[in-house]
Amino acid sequence: MKRHCDLCDHQTFNLKKGSICGATKRKPDFNGTCVRIEFNNSLKEQLEELHINLEDQIIMKKKFDSSLILDPVFGLIVVAMGYYLWKYILNKGFIAFIPASIIAIGLYIIRNPFTQKKIIKNEISIIKGEINEIKNVLKLYQVSYEAKVEFTKEVHGKQKGKGHIKILK
Repeated sequence: MKRHCDLCDHQTFNLKKGSICGATKRKPDFNGTCVRIEFNNSLKEQLEELHINLEDQIIMKKKFDSSLILDPVFGLIVVAMGYYLWKYILNKGFIAFIPASIIAIGLYIIRNPFTQKKIIKNEISIIKGEINEIKNVLKLYQVSYEAKVEFTKEVHGKQKGKGHIKILK
């Protein structure tokens, strides 16, 4: 029931009762589908946000794909520099804190793009799951939609997304 009401324009909130139906002024009470459900603004807002976030994460994933090669190579160079600096300092009889730090930074550089890609992949999976939940509710009402997302030109690493949702009944 909650997912149905979250998508409906009739949903209102009452401090005492929580989520209530604006059409009946009572707690939702239906079996399977609601005859009063109204899909417009609430549904469009949720779908726009989800599709913009999805497209944004897909763009981020593509950016990180290129760093999967370059960052580990650069990280290996940093680790090698730290190692040779460590060897040089140890031969002089000093303890090597700075070279150890350089090696740790190099290892972080090697690992970071893989970690970021995993995080982005997980976020994409979560967003797709939410979109599928909405689609399953809409299927019960024989409603579908078309989604289109446009991004503005990237400025300083930031882009604004604008979603266009058309509800088909």
